[in-house]
Amino acid sequence: MEEVLIRTCADFAIPTKRVPGLTGVWTNPEASTSHVGTAASAVQRSEASQPGNATEAKLAAIGIHISRFVTSHGFALNVNTDLSFFNLIIPAASRRSP
Repeated sequence: MEEVLIRTCADFAIPTKRVPGLTGVWTNPEASTSHVGTAASAVQRSEASQPGNATEAKLAAIGIHISRFVTSHGFALNVNTDLSFFNLIIPAASRRSP
C-alpha cells in the first residue's frame, strides 16, 4: 500500500519517502514551497521525527485489522480539503421546534 501511495503522490509531483520503522508515507514539508495549496502543504510535522534528522510530515496513514480470519485495510491520504462544507450540516436535534 505504501508503494501505491508513493506512486500516486509522484503523479502530482509531491516528494515522498518511507521512514524505517514507521508505517505510512512521509514528506518533507520544507523541501519545496512550490506545492502551496496541495497535499504537501496540508500535512503536520511528525512527533515521531528523531532529533538530528530532518523533520518529516506524515502524508498518508495505513491501517490493517485482522479479526476472525478476516482482514480489513485502508489508508488516509492527507490532502488540502475545504472543510467549510461541514458548516452546512444542521444536526437533527436543532431542527425540532420547541
